[in-house]
Amino acid sequence: MNPALTIKTVSETELPLLRNLAEETFVEAFGPVNTPENMSQYVSKAFALEQVRASFFQEGVSFFMAWKDGEAIAYLKLNEGAAQTEQSLENTLEIERIYVKATHQGQNIGQQLLTFVMEKARQENKSSVWLGVWDQNEAAIQFYKRHGFSTFDQHEFYLGSDLQNDLLMKIKL
Repeated sequence: MNPALTIKTVSETELPLLRNLAEETFVEAFGPVNTPENMSQYVSKAFALEQVRASFFQEGVSFFMAWKDGEAIAYLKLNEGAAQTEQSLENTLEIERIYVKATHQGQNIGQQLLTFVMEKARQENKSSVWLGVWDQNEAAIQFYKRHGFSTFDQHEFYLGSDLQNDLLMKIKL
């Protein structure tokens, strides 16, 4: 039996749990392919509780956690309007973060999260959904392509002191 996934808006009291989940899933995803120094430098800033709290209260930002069997196993960070990391797109919803615990990958969780985002975007009459994905993360790139996303641009970012590149991908609704 495969218990249902429940996706709920994160509450302020759940911010420490969200912070832990965010750091855990990011390190699982990118720790093996980046230096410990760069990971530590990035994680200590990006997932500091104060940073997560500031993002939580930023206008246009929404966090959701996915629960299965009473355990938080995945999360989303969605941005709208001025909260988006790229300002050239109008009437869009950005998926800034979509992460699933390694122990729950391969169980259709990512697909369910993506379906949730698409339904939310359609309910809000958005014209498209977009995201950035590290150009070295071939599995994620292929996942998004299978679901109709296509590359429209790219931008650079630093993971610690390492300059990396994200492909920007979007899907029209």
